[in-house]
Amino acid sequence: MLLDNRTAWAGMLLAGISLTCQRVHAVTPACLTHKAAAGDTLIGLSRQHLIPSAGWQELARLNHVANPRRIPIGAQLCLPLHLLRGHAVPARVLTVVGEAQLASTAQALRAGDTLSEHSQIQTGPKGYVSIELADGSILQVQPDTQVRLEQTQAHESVGFLRATWELVRGRVTSWVRPQPEPKPRHQVRTPQAVLAVRGTEFRVQATEQLTRAETLSGKVAIQTSKDAQQVLTAEQGLLVDGSTARLQTRRLPAAPDIGDGLRQFERPLVKLDAGEVPGAQGYRFQVASDARFQHMLLEANTTEPILRTAALPDGDLHWRVRVQDEQGLEGRDAVGRLHLNARP
Repeated sequence: MLLDNRTAWAGMLLAGISLTCQRVHAVTPACLTHKAAAGDTLIGLSRQHLIPSAGWQELARLNHVANPRRIPIGAQLCLPLHLLRGHAVPARVLTVVGEAQLASTAQALRAGDTLSEHSQIQTGPKGYVSIELADGSILQVQPDTQVRLEQTQAHESVGFLRATWELVRGRVTSWVRPQPEPKPRHQVRTPQAVLAVRGTEFRVQATEQLTRAETLSGKVAIQTSKDAQQVLTAEQGLLVDGSTARLQTRRLPAAPDIGDGLRQFERPLVKLDAGEVPGAQGYRFQVASDARFQHMLLEANTTEPILRTAALPDGDLHWRVRVQDEQGLEGRDAVGRLHLNARP
């Protein structure tokens, strides 16, 4: 029943049924703004949108409103995010490849498992986990990664899901479903920065010393522990260390030219050649059995634009490769297909 309710709520969210949602817009990661309509009062708004312990007095203080029963029509009112009424909704494990477990119990993860708030996922050297949130957004956890689902709250009165991930170490790739209005819905926290996402495809890598962020589409707002702020747009990357006071974005490397990407092999040894890219410091190759690269078969970092392997099964497979620059930032993928028929 819980999954059925979550699916129904997600459908309502994506369809934009909520009438309140049409009047609520994001202004900062800390609050939403509500455009006052005829009949609105601070008392009514607090009862409709805020948690029971939050009274209208907090809205009056934040918005400098003297009379809680009289608000000028069209006034922009702040609804603080941390006081919005909501309830926890679970995330769902879509796929698991290799070793992956819940860090608290060492229980192995399986496709179909549900994840509650504060669940911590840990992958092994060849482990991959794809996780779907209630709004359809997906987080793919890469090998040797530790990530915690801090918060996943459905705020039905304003029509969106708010989720927070803590990336302790390792790499994640995220696809956040865009919404008609830019709402501050998803965050990824690392030891050095907070990434606020409104609908985009991006990658994050974190260690104890630094964070690498790469935006492939949409926008990501980044704030560091030193209060430095920057917005990454499509095909931009950023390197953040613990002492960064000023953030400098840089263009991500272009995808290698692999033509149509189709490769056919009749022997077990597979050679994938991406062609040398001037200035490239490395290449990341990945091979999967599906076009979404959720069922990963192989991943390798190379200093040359060539991958040689005899570890792939026969069949129709998918491969991709991307360039790494001198800061370790990775660019767009060149994607192709391969057919291996070495063991007929």
